[in-house]
Amino acid sequence: MLDKKHRKERGLKIWRYVDLAKFVHMLATGSLYFACPSELKDPYEGWLPRSHMKALMEINRGVLDQMKSAQDTFLAQHPTRDRAPFDALLQDARRKLDLQKQLREANSNFGVNCWHINEHESESMWQLYTAAGQGIAIETTKARLEAALKGDGINVDQVRYADFDRDEIDKGHRHYGLFLKRKSFAHEQELRATILLPKPGSGTLVPCDLGGLIAKIHIFPKAPSYYADAVRYAAERADPAIKAPVVTSKLLDPSDY
Repeated sequence: MLDKKHRKERGLKIWRYVDLAKFVHMLATGSLYFACPSELKDPYEGWLPRSHMKALMEINRGVLDQMKSAQDTFLAQHPTRDRAPFDALLQDARRKLDLQKQLREANSNFGVNCWHINEHESESMWQLYTAAGQGIAIETTKARLEAALKGDGINVDQVRYADFDRDEIDKGHRHYGLFLKRKSFAHEQELRATILLPKPGSGTLVPCDLGGLIAKIHIFPKAPSYYADAVRYAAERADPAIKAPVVTSKLLDPSDY
């Protein structure tokens, strides 16, 4: 039985703001796109705070120092041995213990699908993620997203925001890396889903029950009436299971009082 905290998390209202082409592609494929982190705009995707990176690099440096010391001791005791194989082994260890390379390679194995947490529409999200005068916002919940995605090993969690120059990682949290971003992106109030990519470095489409996922479809504020009709038509023809109402946003309508 879910406790109060988990019930609240599952009931989180989330939004995805997309242009019409991406929405039609979603309908046509019956899926959500999970992007490789390298496709996203934040160069720190999958990175860790400076203090944590420093600690991990010191650990790796200690391992290399021990290997180098053991190598020097052995070769000093066996001066006729060819040192080339030992140097090659040490060089290979340096490559494998390159933390930044390790993180980039690890991140390339995962795909992410991003949502905005909010009880209400966000004017800034309309501006950031839809083209001027067009676009839609899908309204749903965390629970509906988790239930609608069809795939193994999918994690859905809120992104946490930190000062990467000063903060340390929260100990005991089950998700790090791809669920941790800099405070400069806190306005996104992001919830994201992650999955292991079939091909590292390449995003993938994950099948999704769109009828179960979509609670409501919001049309860009002040869009002409035919826009809502077109979206409604596309959704009904692509997937009859999509029964979500299509409404034009009133966010920018003048006051009625």
